[in-house]
Amino acid sequence: MQNGIVFLLNALVFVSCKETTPSNGPIISNEPFKPVFTQVWNPGQINTVYVGPSGNIYAGTMESLFKSSDDGLSWTRCNIPSDKISVDCICEPISGTVFVGSGGCSQQIGVIRSTDNGVTWTIVNEGLTDYCMNTITFKPPNMLFAGTAYHIYRSSDNGDSWVAARSSGVYWKMVYCIFALDTVNILAGIGAGLYRSSNNGDSWMPIDTIDSYRSIAQTNNGIILTVCSPYSHPGLSRSTDLGTHWNYLTTGLWNEWTYQVMTGSGGIAYVLGRYQIARTKDNGDSWSVSDSVQSNFISIALAKDGKLIAGGSNGFYISTNAP
Repeated sequence: MQNGIVFLLNALVFVSCKETTPSNGPIISNEPFKPVFTQVWNPGQINTVYVGPSGNIYAGTMESLFKSSDDGLSWTRCNIPSDKISVDCICEPISGTVFVGSGGCSQQIGVIRSTDNGVTWTIVNEGLTDYCMNTITFKPPNMLFAGTAYHIYRSSDNGDSWVAARSSGVYWKMVYCIFALDTVNILAGIGAGLYRSSNNGDSWMPIDTIDSYRSIAQTNNGIILTVCSPYSHPGLSRSTDLGTHWNYLTTGLWNEWTYQVMTGSGGIAYVLGRYQIARTKDNGDSWSVSDSVQSNFISIALAKDGKLIAGGSNGFYISTNAP
């Protein structure tokens, strides 16, 4: 997902799991979508791949953080402060400033920061009381939000200090994903629900209090997508009013594990499943579903050259034919 941009206020929102008004579902397009992925690097399991405004690709593995400056063809291990930590989330609010979250709870690392394009790193966890990071995101103009196994944290000083949200509904809850819709509104997907805040996290309004939301993304023209836990209510829904009302759009897409949604330019968006990837070019009205991919992918992104990239249990892959 692309963070650090000013999002549209009247966003068109897609969220899987929330059903309000059923529809006939999206059209499964006859347009071919057959990405061919080539493995180019295998450091073991990759938890997340991320491309920020600098254009560098960052890959978080079960043991460390790696960076590529040539669209994934070669990789350098980053000199992060602790050896063998699981890197689970990455955020680059502005070019050259990178935040990384560790899911290694027992190591009590939490968040590390680089302000020089990943050359040097500093632990920035003042105020954190739990360290199991699931997500970090940026809300313009100057707020960082982090979601952990128990809390939503926010920082207004570039990560130097963090404060936990105490609002009912999100306090002491597993937080999987956080996403800024614009300079005012922000969504948080937790273990049981989707919440919205319009006051920098001082309070959170419930949108859904049942399903488990795992990933949120937004296209350049204002579309947001999220996926739920496979143990929750699978599906895809659309909202045109920041999540107040929904149109259920599941019919026709696969009903399996889904890990992530990711958006490209215009109306393009991708949904990553356990064995397949679905793509829309028209804001979700129609979808093309790929054949089975070679690996159990966990995370996808778009490199600066426009290629679809993926990380998973068998390393890092590049697709040369599927933007």
